[in-house]
Amino acid sequence: IMTFPNINQLTVNEYKPGQGIGSHVDTPSAFEDGLLSISLNSDCVMEFRKVGGTKPTDRKLVHLPRRSIVLMSGSARYEWEHMIVGRMTDTIEGKVVRRQVRVSLTLRTALSLPSGSSGKVTCLDLYQSDLFPPRVKQNEEVDNFLTPECEKKNVHAVYDAIATQWHHTRGKRGILWPKATDFIEMLPKGSIIADVGCGDGKYFAAAWKAGSIIVGSDISEPLLRTALGGTDGGKDLRQVAYDQSKASTRPNVLVADCMNLPFRTESCDAAICIAVM
Repeated sequence: IMTFPNINQLTVNEYKPGQGIGSHVDTPSAFEDGLLSISLNSDCVMEFRKVGGTKPTDRKLVHLPRRSIVLMSGSARYEWEHMIVGRMTDTIEGKVVRRQVRVSLTLRTALSLPSGSSGKVTCLDLYQSDLFPPRVKQNEEVDNFLTPECEKKNVHAVYDAIATQWHHTRGKRGILWPKATDFIEMLPKGSIIADVGCGDGKYFAAAWKAGSIIVGSDISEPLLRTALGGTDGGKDLRQVAYDQSKASTRPNVLVADCMNLPFRTESCDAAICIAVM
């Protein structure tokens, strides 16, 4: 299994229909081996050309489906250029497919400049935001979706105060509602699930085990922080496996009011909202 533990850079690009990127090899002196690119929202065809090649076999067309990841390592990283031709359509398996807006996430390991007489090159330090979990402000222009002060005082503040005890009596016991887990497990692998009012994230394990990606939101930051590191002793076998994995170290969570979520329309495949409204 190939691993790239020193990835320290993420580049986000948006490509509108008709836009592309010229043929290139990512600068070897600036980036280590192992380039990963994730395609979101739209398919596209990426073209690879062997550097200096003149044979027909020195050109390859690779279909990148939406939500796919392509890895360039070894000769694919250093000996082949890659590009996306600027056009409105791609031919995929004999069918002409119109391009949509595509977002690419490119992950790389940036290198330092050569230092000292040895000219040694090292990976740049990895910087991680201390703002965790992120907090989304309410849209005060939408009066109907503003949380009343009485609810902030008698509901939000209470959950903040009892977060640790809540996690101890809920998440640690490993009690998952069967219908909720059945719903999660019936979704196709790779599904994106919005867990609205996720609390301490007790359903994260079920989604992880099912091969889905879950994004949890809750108004209580103290409650979300109890989700860090997993279920902390949950008895459900899915929770045990989740706790033993590194996936539970920093889950996808954010502080947000369920009445005013920041998610874009149709950005998730499914949603759960349990004991919230």
